[in-house]
Amino acid sequence: MARVQKRPEEVQKAKAEAEILLEGRAKLGAIGKAKSKKQPKSRSISELKANRYIIEFEERIEQANFEDMDAHAFVAMFCWVYEAVYGTPCVDEIRREWNVAVVSVMKMLEKEFGGKIEEFFEFMIWLSKDEERAELWRRTNQRQGKRLKWREVFMLPTKLADYRIAMLRTKGIA
Repeated sequence: MARVQKRPEEVQKAKAEAEILLEGRAKLGAIGKAKSKKQPKSRSISELKANRYIIEFEERIEQANFEDMDAHAFVAMFCWVYEAVYGTPCVDEIRREWNVAVVSVMKMLEKEFGGKIEEFFEFMIWLSKDEERAELWRRTNQRQGKRLKWREVFMLPTKLADYRIAMLRTKGIA
C-alpha cells in the first residue's frame, strides 16, 4: 500500500487547525475551574477559642442568663455537660469538628424546635440530667457504657426521641 504524501502547506495548515482546536479545548476546560481566592472553611477551631466559648457559657450559668444563646453557646453547653458528667474535657474531640457541630445545632434548632431557643435549652438540660443518671448507674453497678457524643445529640434523632417520650410520660406534652 502506497503512502499518500501530503504537501508541506497542507501539513502546516493541519498543524495550525490542531493547535486552534487544542487552545479552544483548553479554554473550555478552564471555564468554571478558575481557582477561588476564598479558602475553604475549616471544620475546626483552636483549643483556645473552644475554651473561650465554654467559659462564656459558664458565665451565663453564673448570671442565669440563657437568653439569646447561639449555636456556639449550645456546643459549649454540650462540652460543659460532657465534662460535668464524665469528669474529662471534650474539647480535644469536639474542637476538631466544632463548626460542623455548630451547623448541626442550627439545623436541629430550626427543624426540630422551630427556632425556639428556650425549648432547645430545655432539651439540653434534660439530656444532661438523663446522661448524669445513666453514668451514675454505670459507675454504681460497675458497668461499662458508651459516652455521649455530639453527633448523637445534634445529628441523630435518637436522643431527641427519648426526650419527647420522657416529656410525654412526665408532663403529658411533646
